[in-house]
Amino acid sequence: MVCTQDASLAARMRKLKGQGVDPKCHYFFDEVGYNYRMTNLAAAIGVAQLERFDELYQKREQVRRWYDALFDEVGLNIKCQVIPQEAHPVTWMYGIVLDHEQGVTRDEMRTHLADRGIETRPFFHSLSRLPIYQNARTDLHCLKSWSISQYGIMLPTHTQLSRSDVERIVSEVRCCFDTAIPIS
Repeated sequence: MVCTQDASLAARMRKLKGQGVDPKCHYFFDEVGYNYRMTNLAAAIGVAQLERFDELYQKREQVRRWYDALFDEVGLNIKCQVIPQEAHPVTWMYGIVLDHEQGVTRDEMRTHLADRGIETRPFFHSLSRLPIYQNARTDLHCLKSWSISQYGIMLPTHTQLSRSDVERIVSEVRCCFDTAIPIS
């Protein structure tokens, strides 16, 4: 679902989601589009979720603030996402990036957390490393995005998390570092 107040952008999105059909000429495709039309059921669920947007947004923001405060307290060498003062992000996931020299790999941490019932996800792959972009011309080697994709973990942020849940997650992250065998 996409929302906009820009009429020309809305028209462009409608065209693309409707397979690229020219709206003035039936079944005439003047560009490649997509079949992204919603079913009535999906639209009904989307409308119901929009009615709860403020509530859900505040719950996820609270979870993000708990993570920020708790990671700041434990003093681990973990990079958390910095949110500019003027930004109003919608927290889908809470990402951390591990320091690769700290002796714990992303996959080791994910296994440690999974063994304790905490689901995580790795960061997305760096686009520059995907086979479909293998021949794309780039002036940069995209080392930053590759590094983040290798060391980044997404932690749970669902709206049912309590402060004690987030405290337990952060405690298990810390425990993973406390029990790590340094890489030599």
